[in-house]
Amino acid sequence: MAELAFNLFVMIGLGVLYVSSWSIAGRRVSTDHFGPQGFPQLLIVLSLALLAYLSVQAVRQLRRRGRPAQAVDRTSPGGPIVLCLLTIGAYVAVLDLAGYLLSTLLFFFVMGTVLGYTRYLRLALFALLVTTV
Repeated sequence: MAELAFNLFVMIGLGVLYVSSWSIAGRRVSTDHFGPQGFPQLLIVLSLALLAYLSVQAVRQLRRRGRPAQAVDRTSPGGPIVLCLLTIGAYVAVLDLAGYLLSTLLFFFVMGTVLGYTRYLRLALFALLVTTV
């Protein structure tokens, strides 16, 4: 249920951004049919379509199981939150020492394991992709 509420909140925010994107002014080029606001609007529409798809999937999952599965172990109250905060603090502390690439790569990998993701190869590829992009 929280996922649906979050999706709704993001959809409202994207709607506000879409409406405000109409006020983007700039120099128009004769070959540009959409103007300077075209690219942000395209990204917003694609994001809204993806959010709608994810919301439908969440509703289907709620109907099938009754409750979505929790990725984080909820038996220890505050445990995952404290670990996430410590990981963020370590990332900030190591960022200047180790540099952006190494510290961000390690941050995403460690944060994924803290949150309970167990497919380490996919997690390493994700961390590498996010770091390089």
